[in-house]
Amino acid sequence: MDSIIGRIIATLLTLILIAGVGYIGYQGFQGSKSTTLATGVSMLVQTVQQDYTSYPTFAGLSQMPVNSLSQVKDLWGDSSGTIGTAGSLIDPWGDDMTVASGSNSICSSIAGVNSSDFCVEDAATNLGTTACKNLAMTVGSSAYTVAVGGTTVNSGGPGTAIDPVTVATACGSTTHPIVWVFGH
Repeated sequence: MDSIIGRIIATLLTLILIAGVGYIGYQGFQGSKSTTLATGVSMLVQTVQQDYTSYPTFAGLSQMPVNSLSQVKDLWGDSSGTIGTAGSLIDPWGDDMTVASGSNSICSSIAGVNSSDFCVEDAATNLGTTACKNLAMTVGSSAYTVAVGGTTVNSGGPGTAIDPVTVATACGSTTHPIVWVFGH
């Protein structure tokens, strides 16, 4: 009888160990996706800022001209340089991303945003709470304003500390699109 109970306990411990290793691997993969996207958004922002250096505003900035930039194709495109479906940017979780001037509707819900700014939005429909928080805070450290799920979590400008509790609460909502606002 003791050997049967011993085998059951050993089997249960083995299953728990396997589940733990799987969970750690999954979390590591999610962290890698977050890092890839944060790097990609930073490169995208720098490219747009460089291209608009001689313009006083980002008026007229739209998705298609951004998608034609070689740096964007290298980062988000597949081997043929395709940028997702219908010319859209797609994050590593399969969510649509949008780049637009501050006068666009994705930016209009954020106070103080105008055509001298531009926004990068991640729909974040498949993004988990941890990845949402990491992205909002990592990319947000260089943004003028960050909104998550319609809640402005930072409007102090680049380098302003973002409250992790506010971000975690906003990222915990059912829908939590992230909008980063940048300027020159």
